[in-house]
Amino acid sequence: MKVLFVCTGNTCRSPMAEAIFNAQAPNGMVAKSAGISAAPGAPANQKTAAVLASSGVSINHASAPVSQDVLAWADLILTMEMTHKSVIVMSHPHVADRCFTLKEYVLGLDLWKQLDALKAEQAMQIALGNTPTKHTQQDIETLEQAIQSLGDMDIVDPFGGSSAAYEQTFSEVSDLLDRLFKRLEADDGGS
Repeated sequence: MKVLFVCTGNTCRSPMAEAIFNAQAPNGMVAKSAGISAAPGAPANQKTAAVLASSGVSINHASAPVSQDVLAWADLILTMEMTHKSVIVMSHPHVADRCFTLKEYVLGLDLWKQLDALKAEQAMQIALGNTPTKHTQQDIETLEQAIQSLGDMDIVDPFGGSSAAYEQTFSEVSDLLDRLFKRLEADDGGS
């Protein structure tokens, strides 16, 4: 499994996720990172490197912009914000089926898939000249409420913030990566 983490400048969140992922990944899993607005070759933010070092995670990073090559490399593309996901999917629609926010993937992917399937079913019924069932509309509303209850799907950008902001981001990303590994192992076990 090859995972690409994406943020804005590829100096804070996505390299943090890449470093943690690669430090903890089982054999056969590897990560890279990129940024939708990244200048090539910048090092990881000093506070990112410091919070990783304090947790025993090493980083040797040079920023890279999102490119067709790195998108083609990835089996799974996980962004730090919905905006990043939108930019990637709009520019590269062929990756839409494997591009998610990190939170969306580990916390609510099944709900999103169910919602998309119900909306597609509803659209098909309308296209065929049929009236969608009240039950389908109720299911759509229930799923939309469940997704809303998950909260914000973005990981806050600590750029320019205090060391505490970077520690908070590290904690959130670490927790989400723990959940990601469980999900990937479960998905792999099911195949």
